[in-house]
Amino acid sequence: MGAVFFSTTATTIIAVIMIILINKFDGIRNGRDYSYSAVTNNENENRKEIETFDVTLIKEKNNEKRYKERKIDERKKKKIIFGITSLSIGGAERVLVDIVKELQSVYDITVFTIYGNGEFEKELKGTNVKLKTIFKNQRENYGFIAKKIITLIYRMFSNIIYELHIKNIYDIEVAFLEGPITRLFANNSNANKIAWVHTNMSLYYETTRYSNQKKKIDEKIYNKYNNIIFVSRDSKENFIKTFPNNKIRKRVIYNFVDQRRIERKSREIEPYGIEPNIPSIVVVARLTKAKGLDRLIEVHRRLIKDRIIHNIYIIGEGEERKNLEEKIKEYGIKKSFILLGKRENPYPYILKAKYFGLFSYAEGYRTCIRWSKNT
Repeated sequence: MGAVFFSTTATTIIAVIMIILINKFDGIRNGRDYSYSAVTNNENENRKEIETFDVTLIKEKNNEKRYKERKIDERKKKKIIFGITSLSIGGAERVLVDIVKELQSVYDITVFTIYGNGEFEKELKGTNVKLKTIFKNQRENYGFIAKKIITLIYRMFSNIIYELHIKNIYDIEVAFLEGPITRLFANNSNANKIAWVHTNMSLYYETTRYSNQKKKIDEKIYNKYNNIIFVSRDSKENFIKTFPNNKIRKRVIYNFVDQRRIERKSREIEPYGIEPNIPSIVVVARLTKAKGLDRLIEVHRRLIKDRIIHNIYIIGEGEERKNLEEKIKEYGIKKSFILLGKRENPYPYILKAKYFGLFSYAEGYRTCIRWSKNT
């Protein structure tokens, strides 16, 4: 059995369905010409003569059946670009990789990232999915000053970046995550524009810097899209509360989860570091304020004081690591509250643990809960 899962919210986890972004492809299909060699008798020359016939379309004697091989003309495939901050380890990133791998046979797919060298990029190698990126490395690999310079460059030259790499190249532009990529893809073009919202927007601005400024900017930004996709009904309702004047068409598409892949990956390795004789809780989350790990530390400390023995394992990385480490050290709970860091395959840990926890202040669709149910 996998981990028992629980959440700090009461929202029901709804079964995942796969929904294509736009209507089923109805592009032009062109016939492919074939020929075959037929042997015929020539009485005058008393020899066999090879004649080549075009048999792209064959009519039988009864004229009832026709055979014609067709294929999608690669040049006529609809071109879709998905934008995301990076393909580093994360829930939205995992969902995007699974989606583009499913769609690659029908559409001409490109993934555009601000930061490169994400762990999930290697899953696109050997596929038909193209990858474009602005900055070579992941953001956390740059120093403090470099991050400031990169942010300045991105803000000053975002219009030029869009003009050179995106504008009027694609039929559909999908900003797959809130924030910088959604603002970039909002530039004017002839494409059908889709914004994808993965979080609770009413809480999103409470957990980000310069929240009031960003909220005013984003109110204008989201009005430049043709469609806005939400990963849950709650996410859609909270967006409407946050931006009541937004009249753009909205719809809900639940996150696609590859269940077979999760079941297979959960048994690939034996997870290292989980104490088998002590009740354990596993949390898979970025180390950010929005994930509520600071309050989880407080809860853990109280339980330990009450002699309720258990271990908590956190899988993920982020800018809050230093603050969390300081609090863990201050409370003397380093041996029972363990930051495991990034794990490309978190599923064996979820399978091994007794419980799975989610403590976020803001979530759109709790993808990691779906993971825990399938391990």
